Formats: sequence, C-alpha cells, structure tokens
Amino acid sequence: MTEFENIFEEANKKNAKEAPPPKAAPAATEKKSFAEVQREKRAMCYEMIDEACGSIVANKENMQQFLDVQSRCENYSLNNNFLIYMQMDGKLPTRLMDFDGWKKAGCSIKKGEESIWILEPSPYTVDGEQRMGYNVKNVFDISSVAEPPASEFPKKLQYEDNKLLAALVDGCPVPIQKSNADLGNEAAVYDAKNRVILYKQGTEFGKLFPAVAKARAHAEMAKDAAHYRNDDHEFQARCAAYIVVKKYGKDTSDLTIHAIPNKYTTLEPEDVKTEMGVVHTTAKTVSGTMRNFLEKGKEQTQEQAKAADEPKTVVPPSNKTHPREAR
Repeated sequence: MTEFENIFEEANKKNAKEAPPPKAAPAATEKKSFAEVQREKRAMCYEMIDEACGSIVANKENMQQFLDVQSRCENYSLNNNFLIYMQMDGKLPTRLMDFDGWKKAGCSIKKGEESIWILEPSPYTVDGEQRMGYNVKNVFDISSVAEPPASEFPKKLQYEDNKLLAALVDGCPVPIQKSNADLGNEAAVYDAKNRVILYKQGTEFGKLFPAVAKARAHAEMAKDAAHYRNDDHEFQARCAAYIVVKKYGKDTSDLTIHAIPNKYTTLEPEDVKTEMGVVHTTAKTVSGTMRNFLEKGKEQTQEQAKAADEPKTVVPPSNKTHPREAR
C-alpha cells in the first residue's frame, strides 16, 4: 500500500466516524387543510342525517320531537332540521347563532359548550359554471350562552284568535265553505273531489284552527296533483299542520302523532327525506303566508296608531281678499 493510499484510507475511517448520521426524511405534516377538514365534517353530517331518518320513523315520540324542532326552525333546510334534532339531545332550540353572532349580541358562550353543526350553502365556480357546495358551520343555542340577553329570543308569537284564523286561510289555494253535510268528528276537512275546504259552523277556535290547518295542508299538497286522495297523504298533512299550530303556541292535541304509518318504518333514508320534505315544504308555505299576513296587519296597525298620535294641523282661513273680490 502506497503512502498516498494510507492517507486516503485513514481519512475515510476518520471521516466515517465524525460524519453526522443521515438526516431523517421530514415527517409529513399532520395538519389538514380546510378543505380536508370540511370534507370529513360533511361526511359526518350526512351520516347523522341518515341516522336521524331512521330515528324519527322508529317511534311516534321521536317523530313528534322532530316536528317540534321544525316548529322552531322553519327557516332552516330539512337537512339542517335533521342535524339540529340529532344534536339537541331531546331539547328544543330557541335561538341559534354562530359565535360571532352571539358576540355581536353582547353574549359569550359557556365554557365547554359544544356547538351544533349545520350545513351552510357555499357557492363556487368550476370552468365558469356556478355550482353549490356546503360547508359545516358551528352554531350555538341560547341555552349555551353564559348571560342571555334581557330581550327574549325569539319573541313569543301572540295574536288574537280571529287574526290567526284569518292569517291561516289567507292565500288558501281553494275556497272555504260552510258544510251542510255531517263532518263527523272533524271541524273542517279538505274535499279532494270538489277541491274545497268544508268547515262545521259553530265550532270553537281550539278545534277549528288545527282542523283548518290540516285541511289547508291537504289543499297545498293537492294543488298540483291530477288525482289526490286524502288517505294517501293524511300523515303528511297532520305533520305539517302540527308544525304550524305548534309554532303559534296553540293546542296540538287534535294533531298528536298516535302512530307511525307502516310504510314509513321500512323506508330508506332518501325516501324518508322525500316524505318529510313534502311536510317541510307544506308547513313552510302555510306558515309563510301567515307571517306575511300578520306582519302586514302589524304595519297597518302601527301606521294607524302613528296617524292617530300625530297632531292635526289646522289651517286658519285667510284674511286676504281675493284679487277679483277687490275690484
């Protein structure tokens, strides 16, 4: 071995000992992107919705609880009503807002309170085409607020019985007539053959209001149907009427869910959504026309009250002589 070879060999040995260990490949970051987190949350929401579909047709108590939720959350989509129902643990929502919404109202969320997930529309564009997606949004019920505002959320809907009944029939798609025939135990019914709502004269408001609500629900569902049988849609009409009557704080005992129809118990989640979608849309339609009627009446009352409070301006007669009279 030459002198140079010895130098090289010794250098190799020394360098090998002093060389730092090879650096490990950088670990993949565990932090997920916003899109990935949203995708996982959406999947969990859709699973929850399917679970809700099975829950509400399992027994009458669950169904009625779901209808109670809808009476408080009519402005939310059907899917969001399913989500709220699943996450309220048997309680009814009163007022839902996100963290920033409660902060603006001067409120803070109690420590340890869990949010309620809902699906918020999120439009986006692909190749110039507008599409609709959904992001999961966190909201909190007023029961999660540390110091609820002094003002009531929401304000109770209190109206005179006559005004509520007038609102219920305003915009009804069919005529409403006094019945000369015996309606049995019903205070009002929808006559599908003649496309008219018949009511029993002399019925007290407590019986008439829920009966007319159910009859109008039938009328709304029947208006675009070539052939309509009440029996085929009786459960949906009862559910829709229950939501409306419950919303306005009136007696729902005549609309109590006594049993789940057999056909519902074997439905797949998508079919349950279809059936309950009709209920949701019908209740929202009836409630919407009622709200418009009542709000319009409130505005007119306020304008009349304002006009009554305004001082009348009396213009005194002029003492000036008309030019022609001066001649």
